[in-house]
Amino acid sequence: MKRILIFCLIVFSIVDVFSQAENLRFGFTASPGISWWKPDNSQHSSGGARFGLDYGVLLDYKFGNNERYAIGTGLILTLDGGKLVSEGTEMQIIPGQGEGEPDDTIYKAGKVALTGKLQHIQIPLTLKLRSNEIGYITYYGAFGVIPSFTIRRRVDFDKTLDGVSVLAGDNDDFKNVPFYPNTIKNVNPFNFGLNFEAGLEYSVSDNTSLVGGLYFTNGFVNQLDDDDKERVATRNFGIRIGVLF
Repeated sequence: MKRILIFCLIVFSIVDVFSQAENLRFGFTASPGISWWKPDNSQHSSGGARFGLDYGVLLDYKFGNNERYAIGTGLILTLDGGKLVSEGTEMQIIPGQGEGEPDDTIYKAGKVALTGKLQHIQIPLTLKLRSNEIGYITYYGAFGVIPSFTIRRRVDFDKTLDGVSVLAGDNDDFKNVPFYPNTIKNVNPFNFGLNFEAGLEYSVSDNTSLVGGLYFTNGFVNQLDDDDKERVATRNFGIRIGVLF
């Protein structure tokens, strides 16, 4: 809760400073979407998508004589994460039943299914190309980069051996997950991705527009620190909903 209050204070401070700047438009977004993890390691597989939400402040700096170009940025809080399944084999020793009886060695198929629940602060930097206004509608396309900083890392997980659950955690720390092939030490505090977005602005007055569109972010940074050089990257897809003033 404290993080959200601090985030809101920062957002309103930014709006107050820049709201009177020439050629600058500011606004707000609350955009639902999904995120998923794409692993490179053959022992890992994606467990599916997780619903998320982006919300925060948007800033567009228009330039050019016809205002068809803009630099887009802002401050956005992102709730995302992903689902992952890791598989391995565990050896167990069963003591002999009688004196002098040899121990038995058995192997069990292990599987860990986890759902990572992350929060990031994003500072996007994009180039926005805008069409001429057609009626009340202006179409736009945007391309750029999004650096983000992780501020919360929690996970739900379930470990099974031969299909039987032996250990589970709810809203736990990543370092407590019995991951294959290596234990997770932490979640990377930084992420960086390419962002693509397309949509439209619907003018409701001289200075106010409703924004609707689709966005996709392709992350490059390995999200999980588990002493493994293989990468687990984040993908995001969502519906941009916002208002610009």
